[in-house]
Amino acid sequence: MIFQQPSIFRLTVQFEDVDANGVVHHPNYLKYLERARSYGIKEGGYSLEKLLVSGCALVVSEIHANYLRPALLEQELFVISRVSAVG
Repeated sequence: MIFQQPSIFRLTVQFEDVDANGVVHHPNYLKYLERARSYGIKEGGYSLEKLLVSGCALVVSEIHANYLRPALLEQELFVISRVSAVG
């Protein structure tokens, strides 16, 4: 499974994702990353269901995050992802 192009996943920050100040609560960024990963796999022409049935494990082994600035309620975000290794 090799993807040549990065995947761009667009989302809008929802009320359920923010704290009382309208700022995305930090664990929700990981949900955004997971949604983007699933989207990228599908955009790459693969079926998540078929991959799982075939015994392919979709494992995230490591995440490093640097928060540059907060995401806010109703803000449009773009998550750019790519496959860096397959093994």
